[in-house]
Amino acid sequence: MIFKPRRSSVRDRWRPWIEKFVAIAGRDGVVCRKDELLTYECDGLASYRQRPAVVVLPRTTAQVAAILQICQENNLPWVARGGGNGTVGGGLCPWKIACWWSQRA
Repeated sequence: MIFKPRRSSVRDRWRPWIEKFVAIAGRDGVVCRKDELLTYECDGLASYRQRPAVVVLPRTTAQVAAILQICQENNLPWVARGGGNGTVGGGLCPWKIACWWSQRA
């Protein structure tokens, strides 16, 4: 019998950072479930799609600074997103990066 090692999911690989993002932005400020991430795989330029590994929804500039510090310290590429209407040419998240969305009430 041949055993194949279980492939770790993107969420498993990102778990250490997801936990840090949750500590900063709260549970409702971090999107990491596969079905929820579909919303963020493209903006108004829907011809191009790339699902991010995690989306962080900061409320304050202090949260943004803390999130970016984690990305900087761990060499995590990131993309800043706005309203998602595509007017800036499409904010795609290649390389399964940490993507932060700047719109949150």
